[in-house]
Amino acid sequence: MIQDSAYYASILPSHDEVEECKKVLDGFIDLHLHLAPDVVQRANNDIQFIETARRIGYKAIMLKDHFTSTTGRAFLLRQLYESPVVFGGLVLSASTGGLNADAVEVALEQGAREIWLPTLYALNHIKHFGGPTLPSFVPVHPVRRPEKQIQGLSIVDEDDQLKLEVHEILGMVADSDAILSTGHISREEICALLEAAKRAGVRKVLVAHPEFVATSWSTEDQLKFAEMGAILEHCASGDYEPKLVALNIKKVGVDRCILSSDAGQVRKGHPSLVMKQFIRDLEDQGLTESEIWTMTRDNPAKLLDLK
Repeated sequence: MIQDSAYYASILPSHDEVEECKKVLDGFIDLHLHLAPDVVQRANNDIQFIETARRIGYKAIMLKDHFTSTTGRAFLLRQLYESPVVFGGLVLSASTGGLNADAVEVALEQGAREIWLPTLYALNHIKHFGGPTLPSFVPVHPVRRPEKQIQGLSIVDEDDQLKLEVHEILGMVADSDAILSTGHISREEICALLEAAKRAGVRKVLVAHPEFVATSWSTEDQLKFAEMGAILEHCASGDYEPKLVALNIKKVGVDRCILSSDAGQVRKGHPSLVMKQFIRDLEDQGLTESEIWTMTRDNPAKLLDLK
């Protein structure tokens, strides 16, 4: 028998913590949330988190799952809640067929607003962590299967050229005006992708968590990505360094950056508390309230075409 409670830890902020979050997060748009159901345990399930987010005043959220599409969940949640507006998307994972243009087509037809290139199954990620996992993962229902070698997914071929299926995916993302995320791919892959995305007419490309251990790009790299048309999605990833994140934002400019929580992991606690602390840490490094507003409200709203 499936025990639904195993999917999430039911970590909730107190009344006083909710009131403190309101001061910082009213109107916030979080484009990077990991909630239950998932194959690894999360701090909250969708409804549990949304009930808290409504009290705080979130404007919109994006559900992300490393292993499956969240478009169906988002559709149903929009029928239940007017606010925050819930969006979903698709990660190109081994469980969704990898660089699977058919899966992208279906997800976009169902209303996906973001397509993530490989994350845990990216070749670059596997080189860092030894497999499609993270140290914080606690499987909900471990499944026994024969050991197999995970090769990892790359968006380029042996000649370092973008694979044909990636070009097909870029065309569909451009036609839908969806957001394209770089996931956990390598620096070289990002450069090749940004050039092709521009030619394909993709208007919204996020370089995900550029300070995360597997995707930690130098300030110069981040400037280059921004000049090539990308938006830098700075996240409260793992043991982030506020000084480094703030430095990168100041160099690139707030108009080319957004702030997301990348939260929902049990060890981090409730995503709203994670995000509140992230913002406070960046303010301590000299970022102004106006700059924070641009990166947490204005820029994400543009990406989602919200007024």
